[in-house]
Amino acid sequence: MVTLSAKIRAAITAAVAAAAKQGELVQVYVEAEKIRRANIADNVALEDIVEALILQSANGPGYHSDPGDALAAMLGEPIAETKLLN
Repeated sequence: MVTLSAKIRAAITAAVAAAAKQGELVQVYVEAEKIRRANIADNVALEDIVEALILQSANGPGYHSDPGDALAAMLGEPIAETKLLN
């Protein structure tokens, strides 16, 4: 795994915390694409951010992982929300 910048790690933590607060699964590819684009100068592969999101969200709210969601997020298309069942 590549060492991620503090800014990217903070964005990952914030994404996982927001999903947990809202009672939703982390939309891994959607969040990874947002984080990658916000930090494009860091030149980090999408897969490295995805891996970090999965590792962190697996210990918390859980995650939804569909690679097609990355393209939809990039195009501004809606993504189906995934609520946690309580």
